[in-house]
Amino acid sequence: MTLNERVKAWSEHVGMIHEGLPAKQMQKIAEEVIETALELTPYLYDKMYASKAEEKKIKKEIGDILFSTQVLCNMLGFEPDECLKMACDKNDKRKDSGRIINGNFVKAEDL
Repeated sequence: MTLNERVKAWSEHVGMIHEGLPAKQMQKIAEEVIETALELTPYLYDKMYASKAEEKKIKKEIGDILFSTQVLCNMLGFEPDECLKMACDKNDKRKDSGRIINGNFVKAEDL
């Protein structure tokens, strides 16, 4: 069973696909992003590297974002890989037109 299939099976098993509310799932994703930001905060400005234990926490939080986002895709009947492909296609068009400012990529239309 692929990871996508495991998340979909979990979503179906707990009733998220038919009973869950997309707006509530979006709140869950926001919570996971905040938790990830809190884990990353010490490493944002000085390129200090995390210990193995801290790295594991960061990976877990990023995984929670991915898991929660895929649950939202399942609720909406979207294929996560299709959504990711659309984002990659959009960003491929931007890669030569933006630039890094203060450590963050800024697309050309926002410069």
